[in-house]
Amino acid sequence: HIPVSLGNLRDLQVLDLAYNDFSGTLSSLEINFLSSLANCNDLRFLGFGGNPLITGYLNPASIGNLSVSLQYFYVSGCNINGSIPGEICNLTNLVILDLSRNNLVGSIPTTFTRLKHIQRLHLSSNFLRGPLQIDFGNWNVAEYLDFSRNQFSGTIPDSVCDRNNNLRYLALSDNQLEGILPLSLINCTELVVLDVAGNHLSDTFPHWLGMLPKLRVLILRSNKFH
Repeated sequence: HIPVSLGNLRDLQVLDLAYNDFSGTLSSLEINFLSSLANCNDLRFLGFGGNPLITGYLNPASIGNLSVSLQYFYVSGCNINGSIPGEICNLTNLVILDLSRNNLVGSIPTTFTRLKHIQRLHLSSNFLRGPLQIDFGNWNVAEYLDFSRNQFSGTIPDSVCDRNNNLRYLALSDNQLEGILPLSLINCTELVVLDVAGNHLSDTFPHWLGMLPKLRVLILRSNKFH
């Protein structure tokens, strides 16, 4: 198990426990190390992804007490369930957040837009649902957004690329999105990859995408374009 004594390392800046054989539930005493890390005020990198035997949920109190210095948080490829705690938005200096390939449910907290420094957000391969009721415009330095392989519904927000010219990768594939591609995508002048496959989008072919100078990969398959 992961010892709670890690919290005694008060000068710890990087903790990478990824791709091991750690097991247990995050809420159990033997692996509830997240709470102890509240003592590590200089922690900038925390990763324990790639441990599929870790189950349970992300405790809101434990997440909310992590150091605001944290910039990189990797929890991909575990078996974490439950919803995304809104307290994760207290980590306002996050640059990369990877919660992909888990069993997360519920919607994306609307407070996610407080993560104004986020550059890469990985939420793919979960069971997240509901409309994308978030203001993408607040992520004005984001370069990589992956919401694919979930159960999101509704339309793609008009705020995509509304105030962000840095976006290079946008994946919304294999959800239940409908409507049309928002014209605001035309502002994504740095966009290289756009993947909206496997949804219920219905529109004439969006010829205006040809105005994106750096677009290299465009995936529109399995929709209702005509």
